[in-house]
Parts: sequence; C-alpha cells; structure tokens
Amino acid sequence: MFTIPADGRAARGLGKISQDVRGMPNHKAIIIPDPGKAAHAFEKAGYPIAWEGVMAVGIEVYMVDTRALYGHMIELFEPSEMVESFYAMVKSAAVGFDGADPVRDFAF
Repeated sequence: MFTIPADGRAARGLGKISQDVRGMPNHKAIIIPDPGKAAHAFEKAGYPIAWEGVMAVGIEVYMVDTRALYGHMIELFEPSEMVESFYAMVKSAAVGFDGADPVRDFAF
C-alpha cells in the first residue's frame, strides 16, 4: 500500500487527486488467479483499467482506478513466488515501523 503524497500528485498520467483523498492509500494489491478477468469485471462495472502489463519475469499485473469506489486504486497480480516473496518483505519491513525512517530501499 502506498500513500498519496501531501501535494496530491497521482500516478503518472492519472492527473491530480482531489483534496478529500490525500493521505489515503494510493493502492492496495490483490493476488488473484486471473487478474485480467477481475480487471475487466471492474471495467465493465465502470472502473477503468488505468494500467496493465506483464513484468519482465512474465507476471501479469493490472491497476484499476477504483478511487470513486474505495478511495484508492486496486493493483491485481497473478500468483507467483516472486510476488508473494515481495509482499512478505513488505510485511516484514512494517514490523516495528515507527515512521522515523519512512524511505525504504528494496530490489526484486
């Protein structure tokens, strides 16, 4: 989960985010067997696919603009050892986090 910057900047190409969602999460990730099917279901319900692609290692990923529904976007990944390892690292980095050193380096 990433937080929207205080100046309201959104992800590249998505414009400025309104004042009422500042400080809210930018997006939440969901690991799901068929992210394309889920993304297109959101799209059919009126929530556009903001970005889609395939990572260099072949993992399918979608970003759906659900800000009107949830106040943040949804990132959809297909299951993989790499994605699950990454989010295990994120969870581990959050343990004992006190906000004193908010910038964390990481690499895949």
